[in-house]
Parts: sequence; structure tokens; C-alpha cells
Amino acid sequence: MGEALERSLAYAVGGLFDGLQREFGWWKVILIILGISVGLMIAAALARMTLELGKVLVKTWPRASREVRGFVILAVLSTVGVLLALAEMPYSYYMMLRVLVCLTSVVALAKARKTHLELWQWVFGVIAALYNPFLPVHLGDKDLWALINFVTVVLFWSGEYRIAAVLVGSESSLISRLYQGLH
Repeated sequence: MGEALERSLAYAVGGLFDGLQREFGWWKVILIILGISVGLMIAAALARMTLELGKVLVKTWPRASREVRGFVILAVLSTVGVLLALAEMPYSYYMMLRVLVCLTSVVALAKARKTHLELWQWVFGVIAALYNPFLPVHLGDKDLWALINFVTVVLFWSGEYRIAAVLVGSESSLISRLYQGLH
């Protein structure tokens, strides 16, 4: 029984690779497999980082200032909203997501101004302009928006870590504790 299952599985996998090879060629098949592998490794790393971030967040939340709590809540909601936007949603959802991401970037811009980080002021200003719900930017391609959304979330958290590094020692904040806990 086990030998028959093994032969069937080998035949199915072999047939899959033969079909892919005929359709795309060996180099493209290798690149597809490599891309899938790298994607899974990135997903695993992001999951681990999210778990560690969650642990630090739970430990430090009671001591965080209201301003910091507000930004973290907005950033988490924006992150979840961007992940949900990968699925098919009605147009109104994307408009609400624009408002949320724009608001989050404006709050981050204010924090960047407070810490005199000019580069991050520009980054958050561009994000706010891109997601502006009053004069929306229409790129048309959902895949392009998915990439931009992913980059936006990475910039939110990277910028906040950088702002936290400036605030370490000068402000007791949740983000600065997160930065210390992860580095």
C-alpha cells in the first residue's frame, strides 16, 4: 500500500513539473519555485516578528502614553485593513481604508516632526498624499496597490521604530520599549 502511494505521489509531482516545464521552460519553473520558497521564508519571518512584537506589546501596553497607544491602534488597524484589502472588497471598503491609512500617516508625520526626523516627515507626507481620500490617486491596478499597501505598512512600522530610537531615554513610550525589546 505504501509503495503504491509513493509511486502515485511521484507520478503526480513528476507530471506537475513536466507540465510546468512544457508550459514555461525549466528556468522559469526554477524561478517560480525559488520565488515561492523566498515568499514562504519572508512570511515565516514576518509571523515570528509579529509574534515577538505582540509579546512586547502586551507587556508594555499598560505603561504607554495615550498618544502612543493611539498611534499603535491606528497602525494595527491599518495593517489589518491592508491585509483584508488583498481580498475582493467593495469600493467603499477601499475608500475607508484610504481614510484610515491617511489618518495613520498624518499622526506618524506629527510624531516625526516632534522628533525632527526630516526624512520620515517626507515619507509620511507622501503616504498621506497618496492615500488622500479627498483627491484620490487612481492607479487602477490592484496588484500595484497591493505592493504599495505592503510597502506602506513596512514604512509605518520602520518609521515608528526609527522615531522610537530617537525617543529612547527622552520619552517613556510603548514604541520605544518595543524598539528596545526587539533590538
